[in-house]
Amino acid sequence: MADLSYAEQLPVDDASKKFLGVLVDNSGTNEFTSISGSTRRVINGEPVTDMDVNVRDFVTGGMPFMDHYTVNAAGADQTLTVDDTVGGVQLAALDAATTHVLMTLGGGEIRFTLDGTAPLASSGHRMFPHDALPLVKSVAAAAKFIRGFNAMADGKLYVSELIERAILTTT
Repeated sequence: MADLSYAEQLPVDDASKKFLGVLVDNSGTNEFTSISGSTRRVINGEPVTDMDVNVRDFVTGGMPFMDHYTVNAAGADQTLTVDDTVGGVQLAALDAATTHVLMTLGGGEIRFTLDGTAPLASSGHRMFPHDALPLVKSVAAAAKFIRGFNAMADGKLYVSELIERAILTTT
């Protein structure tokens, strides 16, 4: 893979839609183009088909997320179907040793709250297909999820239980 150098994010106006584009130079010639991936983002929430940003870099890029965690073998992976149930749906009980969870989304867009209040299809935090989100166990346990207003299908939330690795040790 070629070395990548990064350019500053610049606002782009495309048919009156303002969004930020991440530009990279993978040719060594300082000719910057947009990176591609699978998650489309604009400021007003409308999908853009000609510019993709891969959100998975949030989990795997920079400071590697999983370097600080190990999968909790005692905790079962969960798949939660996020539909339009009034009040939202929640995760099943998490193992006692779990400290964090890693959630990824397939299917349709979802909305969620982190404080135990009921989410609405038109309000709350948004999660799009292929997004990845790490959460502390207590927050994940309180979170409630509902199908997003614009979703064409139910969301499938995939959840893995993690245990934080010790950062400091004493002898």
